[in-house]
Amino acid sequence: MAIAVAAKQPNVHFVAVKSVRAQSLQSIDKMRQHLVDTITATSNMIRALIAEFGIDIPRGTSAFGKQVPFVLEDAENDLPDIVREQISTMYWLYQDLTERKEKVVKQLNNEIQQQPECRALSALEGVGNVNALALYLSIGEGGGNFKNGREASACIGLTPKQYSTGGKTVLLGIGKKFACKRIRANLIQGALAFVRAVDRREPKTTKEAWVKGLIERAGLRRAAVALANKTVRTAWSMLNHHQPYQLPEPV
Repeated sequence: MAIAVAAKQPNVHFVAVKSVRAQSLQSIDKMRQHLVDTITATSNMIRALIAEFGIDIPRGTSAFGKQVPFVLEDAENDLPDIVREQISTMYWLYQDLTERKEKVVKQLNNEIQQQPECRALSALEGVGNVNALALYLSIGEGGGNFKNGREASACIGLTPKQYSTGGKTVLLGIGKKFACKRIRANLIQGALAFVRAVDRREPKTTKEAWVKGLIERAGLRRAAVALANKTVRTAWSMLNHHQPYQLPEPV
């Protein structure tokens, strides 16, 4: 009843219905993320159980893959045989999950490259296949989920909070409680990689010059957040106007 009453209100904003194609891509991406989370949880559990017997494994996926077989084969360490057997089973599970994740990622990347909107969004700075798909799904086909780019950026959680008093407006940084946290984190991570690359060399385009100025004034991380904010707004404009990304002019 509450849903029916709310649907009749004049100011209700409805989210655009996803196409079967978009829904399929979202489903595959959720499977990919589930595998990633499960792989991380499995590796963390193996590390913790081995560490309880005084055997430390260095951080990182590469070190984990190299050290666990060595620990299992070393008969002189303090790992009991009954635990060794079960750790071996969990490590086989970890390897199987990793192989399955790689297959899903390969399929998803192929599907993303066949989607014109995602292929266009991947041209943005700091946006790969995963971020392109996330932008496409969250903003909606044709940008239909939002009225403008600022609404899209605010929903993801990249617009700064404002405090106004006495005619003065102070920007307080992005909020931490209300946002699409996974999408926001991925966008900021991608933007941070681009910002760090720009910081190590001279700017080649007007956008890189803008980023360089932000780095000097506010630092790397704030520059990355600002770039991610601009990326979302640009993505909305691209989807809404059905236009490719216009590359920045050279300096």
